[in-house]
Amino acid sequence: MKFYLCTTNQKKILLTTDCKFLFLEKIAVKNRLVFLKKRTLIYLFVSTIFLPFGEVKRGVAQTLDSAALSNAPTFYSLDEALKNPTQVYKFKMRRKGLEKFPDEVFQFENLQVLDLSKNKISEIPENIKNLKNLQELRLSKNKIQVIPNELCELIFLKKLFLERNKITAIPSQIGNLKKLEIIDLWSNDVVIFPKELSELKNLKTLDLQDNLVNEEERKKLKLLLPDTKIIYTKSCNCGS
Repeated sequence: MKFYLCTTNQKKILLTTDCKFLFLEKIAVKNRLVFLKKRTLIYLFVSTIFLPFGEVKRGVAQTLDSAALSNAPTFYSLDEALKNPTQVYKFKMRRKGLEKFPDEVFQFENLQVLDLSKNKISEIPENIKNLKNLQELRLSKNKIQVIPNELCELIFLKKLFLERNKITAIPSQIGNLKKLEIIDLWSNDVVIFPKELSELKNLKTLDLQDNLVNEEERKKLKLLLPDTKIIYTKSCNCGS
């Protein structure tokens, strides 16, 4: 892990890009030991400090805030990303003719944005749940028919783009994704909407354009998601 030297209360301390506070007893600065009082609480206001990205310690959660994530580089090549997989926060492989998720993607333990749109992927693998820090998933224009329950274990997921697939149902486990803000299911075949959608209190937009959602289901969705903008195809007279 790369550290950055700062000064507070006339003491030199180390700040990291990935923690908001640390309990430190001793730290090393260029081969010297700097001792701090036991259980000294150091608040790191990461959202207001812009630091370069360093090497990330394996096994430590590295969920970034929106500002830090927007500044993180995007990798477009597996070869480049695999040179240092723990530094891969954003990965994109569009229009590559992929028929399945590349196995190598699951080596990116700190991955937070994954875009595999416009390929030929037919299913989302069960081990999608291993990408525990994922905040944004884009799988638009593939051949996906099912949203697996395992995807609903991605508790940090905020944006889910699945437009132009062949999905027919939203799983009841969707209620686990409390941080979801956007679900884009434009141009699918969704006809099943579980009551657990009501648990998505942060959901701002649900795009259901070009889905055959009848009037009864629309009323149900309005009750489940009263504060969500639900987008339908304007000309649709579904169920008539």
